[in-house]
Amino acid sequence: MDYTQITLNGTDWSNLYHVDYNPGSGGEKLAEILAIKGECSHCKRADLLNANHKYIYDDSFYSTYCTPYFQPWLKPYTYKSRIPLDRHTLVDMVINLKLIDKFRDKIDPLSNETIHVDKTDYTKIAAGHIVKDNVVLRTHNRKREYQRLKNAKSIRIYPIRAGNHIVARMFLRRWLVEMDVKSWGLREVLGDKYMDYAENYYKDYGGVKYQWQQERLLHQQERFYSDIPVDLSYQTFVIQAFNDNSDIRAKDVINHEADDYAIPIDNIINATEWVFGTATRPLRQIYKYTGVHIEEKYIKDWQEENSNELINIGFDPKTHDNPYSTMDTMKYFLKYYD
Repeated sequence: MDYTQITLNGTDWSNLYHVDYNPGSGGEKLAEILAIKGECSHCKRADLLNANHKYIYDDSFYSTYCTPYFQPWLKPYTYKSRIPLDRHTLVDMVINLKLIDKFRDKIDPLSNETIHVDKTDYTKIAAGHIVKDNVVLRTHNRKREYQRLKNAKSIRIYPIRAGNHIVARMFLRRWLVEMDVKSWGLREVLGDKYMDYAENYYKDYGGVKYQWQQERLLHQQERFYSDIPVDLSYQTFVIQAFNDNSDIRAKDVINHEADDYAIPIDNIINATEWVFGTATRPLRQIYKYTGVHIEEKYIKDWQEENSNELINIGFDPKTHDNPYSTMDTMKYFLKYYD
């Protein structure tokens, strides 16, 4: 089914606030602000002026498209639920957003249900369901053509310059943080054979418990089941993380099709400017593409906290980048477990 035949509110996607971003680029913070100012439903919101508030955990769709795969309790209600989410097309994604909203009253994060609901014609169910409330969506896939969602309030955040600081933040905030392997259903995704192999491989780390391990395991899964040697080492993960994410060129984010759907260059926020407050340009970009005005006071403390996290380990994101800074930052994390 053509994406143009599926709308969110019956007419277009104008009630969707959307942030597509590279991990560590502050997309969760922006989505939180958009959720509050856009009065979005089905997400956890906090008072922007409350100094003790934390990020929302969920967007309006359980943060589904910020994860590598569907949570076990979402699978009974979703389309192509056994396929890694980074392989979902734009059409797959919009169908699932509609299905999640359609079955929201039945979805239970504490459920062990495995029987799928009757949704033989996924596109018919999705096309027939209307979402009237404002909603917010976070995604991690710059290859999807989100700009084809008519009138969606969509914007992107990527580490275009000085991206090594964004990668460092991602290590501190997520990759080095322990995860609840059971609740994420990682064994189900990897299979018993691979999971048992991984638990033994990572025994010096206390088993499979960190998010960087999950990323590495998913990356090597196809090789494992094809009887090709796998590399699950932390060192390889660090090197690849910096190589893949340090400086994503703007042209790699922009769709170059010569049609009405090409992404304007100023729709892409430089993550370093947004996360660390090195420029105010992101605030103007956000207003232009979402209609939401964000006062500096709402993000100043957050940006200062982000900067201090890196300063505490010897890197100041507000200094001018140099040819050695990415290597220096990478070396710090390579020695993290030494």
